[in-house]
Amino acid sequence: MLVIPNNTQKQITGYVQNCILYIRGLLAGESWCIYNTSGILISEGKETGIMLPVKGIYIVKSGNKAVKVVF
Repeated sequence: MLVIPNNTQKQITGYVQNCILYIRGLLAGESWCIYNTSGILISEGKETGIMLPVKGIYIVKSGNKAVKVVF
C-alpha cells in the first residue's frame, strides 16, 4: 500500500480483506471515488467497505487525498 502524504488533512489508507476494500481516514459523510489504473471510475460513495470486482491496482481518491491499493 502506498500512501500519498498530505500535510493539511488526515491521510487516507486502504486495505483489502476477503475481497472487500476498507478505507480509513475519511471524515463522517466524506465521499470517495475508486479508479482502476486505466483511469476508469469503478465505484463511488460514502461507505468504508467496498466489494472489489477483480484483483488489480486501484486508486482511491477523496477530495485532494489519494491512496494506491494493490489487491
